[in-house]
Amino acid sequence: MSRLRERIRALTSGSMHYPSLVLNADFRPLSYFPLSLWSWQDTIKAVCLDRVSVLNEYDTEVRSPSRRMRLPSVIALSV
Repeated sequence: MSRLRERIRALTSGSMHYPSLVLNADFRPLSYFPLSLWSWQDTIKAVCLDRVSVLNEYDTEVRSPSRRMRLPSVIALSV
């Protein structure tokens, strides 16, 4: 039961525990200093709205009653 609590705490305690690197459509970072990172919540929203392509993922999943998705770690903006 403690592992479940740790996973829930990790997902809900802060938005930058699983940040996503954001790349342009030509696969270059939007900015270098600071590096362009989105929170996992903003990334999931962009994926669901089909605004980005997922290039790499974390092993961690988020779930809803009807869907489960691995958290994206690298995304590229769609053209």
